[in-house]
Amino acid sequence: MELKEYCHLLKRATIAVKPEQLNKLPSNRKSALDNIFKKASTVKPLNIEHQKWNNVVYKDLSAQQRKQLNKYNREKLIEYNKAWFARMCDEADNLRERMVLFWANHFVVMSKSIAPAESFNNSLRNHALGNFKELTIAVAKEAAMIQYLDNNKNKKQAPNENFARELMELFTLGRDVLYTEKDIKEAAKAFTGWRSNREGDFIFAQRQHDDSEKSFLGKQGNFKGEDIIDIILENKECAHFICKEVYREFVNENINTRHVNELTDVFYQTYDIEKLMRYLFMQDWFYDEVNMANKVKSPIELLVSIHQLFPFEMENEKQFLYFQRSLGQILLYPPNVAGWPGGLNWIDSNTLMLRLRLPSLIVNKGMIDTQASEEQVSMMQKRKVNNKLKINVDESQLSALKKMDTIKLEILLFGKTPHAEVKALFQDKNQKERIVKMLSVPDFQMC
Repeated sequence: MELKEYCHLLKRATIAVKPEQLNKLPSNRKSALDNIFKKASTVKPLNIEHQKWNNVVYKDLSAQQRKQLNKYNREKLIEYNKAWFARMCDEADNLRERMVLFWANHFVVMSKSIAPAESFNNSLRNHALGNFKELTIAVAKEAAMIQYLDNNKNKKQAPNENFARELMELFTLGRDVLYTEKDIKEAAKAFTGWRSNREGDFIFAQRQHDDSEKSFLGKQGNFKGEDIIDIILENKECAHFICKEVYREFVNENINTRHVNELTDVFYQTYDIEKLMRYLFMQDWFYDEVNMANKVKSPIELLVSIHQLFPFEMENEKQFLYFQRSLGQILLYPPNVAGWPGGLNWIDSNTLMLRLRLPSLIVNKGMIDTQASEEQVSMMQKRKVNNKLKINVDESQLSALKKMDTIKLEILLFGKTPHAEVKALFQDKNQKERIVKMLSVPDFQMC
């Protein structure tokens, strides 16, 4: 397997690449994929310590108690944010963790409580490479999803359509594909009675469930929520929608209809996610030049890719969140139920300069300035905020980077050989400065 192809595979199938991963090339694609999927076969839950609030009824708490509980959850969510980022850095070569990040921006939720947020994240991890039907049912029964899309308010006397609508529009079929407003209303009835208890466990409240006959996507029956998901998946449009999302994320934002149809035929047979991803990564067209180094890294992917070269740890939690916020992606805090749009949407006048200066800021423990808007900078100056980064940087990888020949280093950092005018930007004799400058050109923003 050629270096360029192998590096492309790693950058798409995992979150980021370490220099040593390119020391020994696999003999062929199958061998490379066997290693990648073997690493991903083990499920490692991501948990942090937090109190159980099983006996707490929020509405019965005093204003002060509510304030304390809300503060506790905010602090724990920040802790989980850091733990998730650390997991992605530690397991950056793990396809399962890459899929967790993908599914988290597909089945989007936002929870203000640590227990449901943690449970949802681990549910994605458990089913990330399993069966799509089982994944969909699992996330639908998670307390975080039930609360986020108001299914806890969905009852026989007053059906709530939020979850049923997003299930079809965002999670399985796409906007206005197959279903009508009547189908949404009928599906909502099927999900009545789906609840979570105080422990965050799923419960089916029979008394709140509408057990009348329903008509959904041309079928009649006394459907429950699982039946609705079954019926949706029976339609090939569902497999096509998911394959289009997978193609956009792992191949190219510009959809190739023939390739997506090819993936759809594979996925529709069993809805096996691992089988789909194996097939995708084996195809010649996946390695076409047009699909290499053509995607803008998400802020989290960018941070992890820097971390793989210069492992870092920020001492100040607020600064770490500030980086995420300024770059436009805070883990556990999506902008809305549609998630982050990605692609060129990651780049705007507020984020571009920060993204280009980020490697230097981290490696050289620089000042935080241009990542904020003019208004934010002004406020920081008025408050005399100490903007110096409190960060520990491990330069142990630097020696390996220095020893790499130029072609391999360029493939590692850029995925391809850059143009001459780009190369002219990093001709420093000081190797560390040269490498930091290489991380600071637009080519490093791509994967």
